Amino acid sequence: MSTNAPARRRVARMIAVAMIVVGVILTALGVWLGWRWHHSAAFGWFAYAPLSDQAFTISWPAPWLTLSVTALGALLVGSGAGYLLGARPRRPDRSGEAPADPDAG
Repeated sequence: MSTNAPARRRVARMIAVAMIVVGVILTALGVWLGWRWHHSAAFGWFAYAPLSDQAFTISWPAPWLTLSVTALGALLVGSGAGYLLGARPRRPDRSGEAPADPDAG
């Protein structure tokens, strides 16, 4: 193990935390976009179009964009959390004895 290992672990941990933060933001943005796209305004100024026979509707992003942003956010949260949970340093056995062989009968 090199002498730079603690610094690398610290940087990797910071990247994983940043992935989680960005993932939560993207997931929240995707949920918000999906909610806004699904519940577009049908009243007030947005429903009034005086010179045509059609109601004005707000054009929101396509459903695939909403799903993509939400999925990317969830993927980042899962990856960051998985790294943080799986990258725990292994502690050496302090008993001084060799580990027991589970196959020995």
